[in-house]
This record gives sequence, structure tokens and C-alpha cells, in this order.
Amino acid sequence: MFFSFRSWSLWRVVGPLLAIVLLLGGLSAGSLQVMSAVRAYVAGESMWSKGQKDAIHYLQTYVSTGAPLYLQKFDAAIAVPLADRTARRALEAPGDNDAVARAGFARAGNHDDDIGGLIWLFKYFRTMHHVAGAVTAWRNSDALLDQLIEIRNEAASDVALHDPSAATIRHWAERIGTVDAALSTLAVDFSDHLGKASRQVSALLLLVNLVIAACLAGIVLVHTRRMLWRRWLAETALAVEKERAQLTLASIGDAVIVTTQDDRVDYMNAAAQRLIAAGQEVTGRPLSSLFNIAEQPVRGSFDADDESRPQLLVRPDHSSVPVSVVETPIVHAGEPAGRVMIIHDMTAERRLVEELARAASHDALTGLANRRQFEFELHKAMSGSPAVGADLMLIDLDQFKIVNDTCGHMAGRPVAEAGGEAAGDRSRQQRPRRASWRRRVRHSPA
Repeated sequence: MFFSFRSWSLWRVVGPLLAIVLLLGGLSAGSLQVMSAVRAYVAGESMWSKGQKDAIHYLQTYVSTGAPLYLQKFDAAIAVPLADRTARRALEAPGDNDAVARAGFARAGNHDDDIGGLIWLFKYFRTMHHVAGAVTAWRNSDALLDQLIEIRNEAASDVALHDPSAATIRHWAERIGTVDAALSTLAVDFSDHLGKASRQVSALLLLVNLVIAACLAGIVLVHTRRMLWRRWLAETALAVEKERAQLTLASIGDAVIVTTQDDRVDYMNAAAQRLIAAGQEVTGRPLSSLFNIAEQPVRGSFDADDESRPQLLVRPDHSSVPVSVVETPIVHAGEPAGRVMIIHDMTAERRLVEELARAASHDALTGLANRRQFEFELHKAMSGSPAVGADLMLIDLDQFKIVNDTCGHMAGRPVAEAGGEAAGDRSRQQRPRRASWRRRVRHSPA
């Protein structure tokens, strides 16, 4: 059966499945987005931590050597966490500052494909427990970065660092070490919270996927059970209808035959088995090997037309039965798929027709041809060839009416039959040869 996309039955079955599949697809896409954003934060945290470590290292080297080159390297290294701070503050500020945040993350060395995930995760997940803890550690590092920059500026203006002594180096190293320890703690805290957030998101997504998968399995199970139930009901109804049809066909007195496309027997009812197969198994055999249908020659006073002309069912043993055949083609999808034949045994009807035909053309009392048959035979003889002659004899029984009137027709019938036979014998003895109608008409009284 064809279902259109506007069919309510189709959407009632497929709709929940499509909804679950689309939900799973959306959840999978969201999961990939979240995991990609978390991965981007992990990569950004490594660059953020590396920038802080490099800045401290270069500042300590400058304090130890007094070489201005390390101040330049410090500025380049500290620019990474400062750019990340600029991006975070832009996202925390009210309004749409995504462009500023994108520029800040780009200056921090993040890949362009990861920046969108960084912004999306910060905007929509920063209130999550572990994500909020990571953001707090990130925010607490702002003051330490400012202290580190302040130490850098003081060290750059300290003349004693042009030729530092051991005490001077120790003094600056202690200040830098204090900031380094605090930043390291915050970096570890940030990384720890970020890892926990990643695991929490993964567990949550796994749980949601399992719940939706269970819902999908339940819906599939329910729909499958419903479809199997409907299929069982349909098969049961079909079996009942098939049994009813077979019982109906079996109770029909006419022979019913169903053939396949290649004209092989597919079904025969009991009447067809008795008429044709004589109890043999004929399913799958060619129909032409069981019988043939032939035209039966018409005998009698009147010719039948082609449509009403009787037919004969001829078996392989050359026995025949007068039948009438009705055929109906079976068409499936515009192509022939076989035919249905209904064969009615016309033996009784044929016998009745012959009796009626004889009753219509012969006298019931004498058994001789009546006037209608006599006129038909006379017309037939006169319409023949002139070279073929014929005799017309009129036979009468004297006082025959008195016998019928006084004794009845049952008594007069033997007399008439005897007179007819005697007249027939006399005519055969006295007829030397056949004469044409134009020569003579012989009148022989009984």
C-alpha cells in the first residue's frame, strides 16, 4: 500500500523514531561541540601556563644577568596570558563583545577553529560547578600577573641589576618565586577543575545518550510489537478468509480452476477434481495436459449461433463431456497473472435440451415428425440440388378419428404406429427409384 508523506498513519509510526533519531543526532553534535571546546580550553591552558612560566623564567634570567634581551622575551611571553585575560573580561562584560574576545584569544595563540568553541563554552557553561572553579582560578591569576608586571618594571629601573650582586639577585628571586608559586598553584587548580569539568560533561553526555538510546530501543520495541501484532491479525484474518473462500469454492457444484501466468494449475476445487483430475494431484501441471475444449457439432432442426454453440471437454482418454466455460483473466499491476475458469457440466442440460428439441419436432403420441419438422424437412429437400430427387407420400388411416374418439389416444397410438410401419414397408417395396418434385407426387391411402 502506498503511503504519502501527508498520511497520519505514516507519521504516527515513523514520527517518534525520527524524533529520537534527530535528538540523538543533535545530542551527538552537541557532545562533539562540548568536547571540542573542552579540548580547546585544555590547549589554551597549556599555552597560558607556558606563557606564565616563560615570563617568570625570562624575568629571573634578567635579574641574574641584567641583559635587556630577557626583558623583551618576558614581554613576549607575558602577552599570552594577558591576551587571554582580555578575552575573558570581554566575555564577562555586558553586551556583545565576541569580536574583542575572538581577537584576544587569537593573540594568545589559539587556533581559529578553536576560538568559537572557547567563546561558546565560556558563555553557556561557565556556571557549571567545575567550569566555574576553573574560571575562578583563571580570574584570581589577574592580580598575580599585575604583580609580575610590576616586578618587571621595578627590575628594569633598578640600576643595581646592571651588575647584580648575590644579595640583589636573591632579593628579586624571592619576590619572583613568591609570584611563581602562587601562579603555579592557580594553574594546577585551573587544570584540575578543567579536567573534572571535562569528565563531568563526558559522564553527563554519556548518561543522556544512554537514556535516549533506551527510549529509542523502547519505542522500537513497542512499534515492532505493534507491527507484529497487526501482522498476526492480518495473517489470521487472511487465513480465515482463505478458508472461507476454499469452503465456498468447494461447495460450488461447478468446476473452478485457477491458473498461473504460464497456464499451469494453481488451484482446483472438488468439482474440478471429480470432473477432470479424477482425484490425482495436478497442481503445477500444464492445463493443456489435462483437457481440451472443442466445439460440439449441432444436430437438430435449427443451427445455433457461435456464442450459444455447445462445447465439449475432451479428456486425455478421449472421453468427452458437454460443458459451458466462463474464463476471467487475472491482472496484477497491469500485467496478466493467470486466469480463472468456471466449467459447468452440461450433461443434464444437454439431455433436457435434446428431449425438448425432440418434443418440439416429433409427435408425442406416434413418435413421428410433427408438422413443424415435416415443413422443415420439406423445405430442406426442396432447397437442395435439382439433380437429387425426393418422394412425397401422404398416408392416411381410414376411420382413425373414430378410434381416438371412442377408445382414446392411448389405444389409437399402437394402431397409428402399426399403420405407419406398414405404410413405410409398402413405400419401400413399391418405390423403384427416387423422383424429383417436379415429376410426381404419390398419394397412397392406407
